[in-house]
Amino acid sequence: MRLLDKDGKEAEIGKSYFDFRGETHVLQGIVKPHKPSSTGRVQTDIGEYFPGVLDFKWVEREDH
Repeated sequence: MRLLDKDGKEAEIGKSYFDFRGETHVLQGIVKPHKPSSTGRVQTDIGEYFPGVLDFKWVEREDH
């Protein structure tokens, strides 16, 4: 699985992203979903959130 940002690019640790309120977050970690009904989490300098807060989405890898 890959975590993509709103532009379809892979989310990068250390990069700044805006949340739905316009606040800036620096991505510090990614927790993949542990089961199909889970969304996983993203860890930022401000806190831990659902990926949708930063407009991220999970996609299956195309190289498998």
